[in-house]
Parts: sequence; C-alpha cells; structure tokens
Amino acid sequence: MDLANGGQTIQAKAHLTAALRLLPQAAEAHNNLGVLLAQEGEMQNAMDHFSTAIRLKPEYLKPHLNLAAAYAKRGQFKEAIATGHQALHRLPSQAKMSWLSKFRAVSNFIPKARRAIELTEVPVSSQEYFVQL
Repeated sequence: MDLANGGQTIQAKAHLTAALRLLPQAAEAHNNLGVLLAQEGEMQNAMDHFSTAIRLKPEYLKPHLNLAAAYAKRGQFKEAIATGHQALHRLPSQAKMSWLSKFRAVSNFIPKARRAIELTEVPVSSQEYFVQL
C-alpha cells in the first residue's frame, strides 16, 4: 500500500491485481485492493475483496472492519452493525476499548446509523463499536 499512500493508486491497483493472479489466497492483498476500490467508489468490488479476505483468513481483522464500513457507506446499517459485531469479538479487550471510544465519538454524526443501532438487537457494547466510517 506504499504506492497508494504516495498517491500512485493506479500503480498500486496494478501491483495488487498482479499479486492476486500469482497468489489468489493472499488475504492481505484482497483487503488492500478492496480499500483502493472503495476509495474509487467501486463499493461492490471492494466488498467482494473484503469478503474474500475474510473467507481466506477469518482472524484478519482489517477486512471485517472495512466490510462493515462499506456496508455503512451504502446505507446498509444492519449489515454494518452485524459485521462490526463479528469483528469486535476478534479484538483483545484493550483494543476493544480503543475502538469503542473511536466509534462512540463518530456515532453522533451519523443519525441513520444511530437509529439502526437502536432498532438492532445487538448487545450494547457492540452497538457502540461500529459507527466509524
């Protein structure tokens, strides 16, 4: 992702696509390509790559969080919350508290998500967890 961070998104996508041709089981490459696609607005393709990364390496947290954010950006808040809830269970306790505080701070800016959270039967700890985009 160094190329993408340096503003060379086209090159980064090309490198990740080539890497996935050689190593289709590389969960990290699927996640990173998903991030680039999401930044370009190709949300469905991004979500497909996040899902593939999760399937390949379920313990890898980043694609869970990215998939949850992608659902939220599409207005699919129930799915975002459920995916965030799954990711929350993969975090150690100290990391959970850090993420909870970040999501709590951002939640005030997303009224639809807050309403979806209120309507969803998810334990309170995870309700506060996912609302960061």
